[in-house]
Amino acid sequence: LGQSIVENLGLVTGVAVFLFTLLIDRRAGWWRSVALASRRIVACGLASLLVLVLSMVLINPQFTDNRPSGMVGQGGFALAVRFLQEHWEAYGRLNLQAIDIVTANVFTLLWPPLLFGGVFGLVLAMVQEMPDEEVRIRAAAGISAAGGFAASLGVGLFMSGIQSDMGRQILPLIGVCVFTGIYIAVWTARRWHRA
Repeated sequence: LGQSIVENLGLVTGVAVFLFTLLIDRRAGWWRSVALASRRIVACGLASLLVLVLSMVLINPQFTDNRPSGMVGQGGFALAVRFLQEHWEAYGRLNLQAIDIVTANVFTLLWPPLLFGGVFGLVLAMVQEMPDEEVRIRAAAGISAAGGFAASLGVGLFMSGIQSDMGRQILPLIGVCVFTGIYIAVWTARRWHRA
């Protein structure tokens, strides 16, 4: 359902799993980590595509025999091309023309949660003792999830009116930025304290 309403959940999961694998799995060496991360993102992509196709066939009337008159005779590929062209005209072109405004809006929305998370993380580093590996895994999880939601925001540039409606793309990223800021601050404080 999330895929069919352009929430990009498969993309978010795939990018997050890819980044987490690269950041955490260092036992086998860099190239093996890249190969494992690549296999995982392909698996997420295939699963996401399967869910999208099934949901379109089961839910969306455009892919059944009861197509509206304007859709009669159009195959799935033609429908996809038309869908992308309509979104480019309605959203993508306008968002890219105003990329400076979009960038300023994103920066304005993301620095407060990162700052708040960082301050909270510094306090947490002083009052709570956590194993280094746990801190590293949590920081990697935050960075990975933020990367996944940032990828969704990138897709949103072409699929929704980001200048006026950033909610679907940016709210999850804002939430993850608090968590990410906390554990990056804890990890940085630990490394700085030891140096």
